[in-house]
Amino acid sequence: MTAATYEAQLIDALSEALHERLAAAHTAGAKLESLGTPAELAGRMLAAVPWAHPWDEQIGPFYDTAGLTRYLGVSKQALADRVRRRRMLAVTVDGRTLYPARQFDGPRLILGIAETLSEFRDVPIDGWVIAAWLTTPAGALGGATPLDWLTRGKDPAATRLLASKNAARWRAS
Repeated sequence: MTAATYEAQLIDALSEALHERLAAAHTAGAKLESLGTPAELAGRMLAAVPWAHPWDEQIGPFYDTAGLTRYLGVSKQALADRVRRRRMLAVTVDGRTLYPARQFDGPRLILGIAETLSEFRDVPIDGWVIAAWLTTPAGALGGATPLDWLTRGKDPAATRLLASKNAARWRAS
């Protein structure tokens, strides 16, 4: 499917669904102004759409801070705290903080990802190193990447143990 075809189909689907939702709200007596301006509503809707990046195939796409705070309903400080404690993965591109979308299952982190990432909390490496580690096949996981292992709902203790061993090796370097 071409990008133009995808965009056209997406716009058609959104237009139809939005028309039905707004018509139902109007019929029920809701004041559409309570949704904010059309631009504000569009911004909130777009918050759930990740940004594209060259690493998309391996770890992306990515949310930016503004989009992820709206999507998760949390503050920038809450995101920063999770990243600082290595409970959520973030990377930096051209001074912007981005959050790989693949670490999420809807608006929640994939089960076991926060505990796995926390093994790297005292390791002086950046998010890109962890992103590469998460997406590299591991013999200890039967050739699966840690991220794929967790996404498939497999035992998170295995990825946490693997992360702990790698973190210890990187600390010693």
